[in-house]
Amino acid sequence: MLIAIPCQAADILLALSGPEAPYQQTAKLLEEQLKKSGHRVQTELLDPLKKDQKNLTANQNLIIAVGSKAALALKETASDACPLVFCMVSDPAELKLDQSPNVWGVSMEIPIEDQLQLIGDTLPGPQTIGLLYQDSTPAGRQLLNDIKKQLPKNWKIEAVNVDDKKYQGIADAIQDLYERPIDLVWTYPEAAIFNNATVQQLLLISIRKKIPVYGFSSGFVKAGALMGTSINLNKHGIQTAQLATQIIKNDAPKTPVAISKYDIVLNQIVAERLSITLPKEMIKKADIVYQPEDLKR
Repeated sequence: MLIAIPCQAADILLALSGPEAPYQQTAKLLEEQLKKSGHRVQTELLDPLKKDQKNLTANQNLIIAVGSKAALALKETASDACPLVFCMVSDPAELKLDQSPNVWGVSMEIPIEDQLQLIGDTLPGPQTIGLLYQDSTPAGRQLLNDIKKQLPKNWKIEAVNVDDKKYQGIADAIQDLYERPIDLVWTYPEAAIFNNATVQQLLLISIRKKIPVYGFSSGFVKAGALMGTSINLNKHGIQTAQLATQIIKNDAPKTPVAISKYDIVLNQIVAERLSITLPKEMIKKADIVYQPEDLKR
């Protein structure tokens, strides 16, 4: 049972995982939103060398962990008197944040079901999805299993294991993937597979073979993917501040982890190069539509 805190008098600590710009940007937005609601806000850069973080909770009514490192370090300090809210965490389940008492948060993980729905709405009809994954990692095997479960009826998947010894590198795996009977290449945030070089290769072959790519960020779509989803840090920060205020009012949601609001992103010029007509309803629905003039910037 959470202790009710007068909404106008809450003391809130923002604990940042690091000094990087995205953390700072989100923290600044959180501070602005929370102060508008009358809260007192303090920001601290988490010291990863400190094993005991309990001193951070002193005189605080709630802590917001910005990033995975802060969330992991502070989840054990959460209590009825000082609950923890996290944001900018891509996989809360992996950190067991969804099982920790007095912990709530907003995940940056966009459900596979939502992504497949976007593909189906943009490219009507059965699709064969091309996927690069790592069979050597539990996360890679789980990803393949998850997407297979979520595939709509009559859809297929062509999965290429980049760890296969027959490939000299990821570049060879990409070439093999594009030789298969696929309609689209689906990508996801995995630095071990998708770096600048591999993304550039994917996009170049995409245009040459007229096989679209689904990108996992607005920058990826702007660079040449046909469509994708992207976490909007402003929306993410506002949603986290709203969740924190909800908890302070002793009105915590039953589901501890909320899915972040995200942007739907389309690339009109890529659609033209691939001879694909984007549905008008999807263009209206999209938060960002890159036009030829945008690609020049």
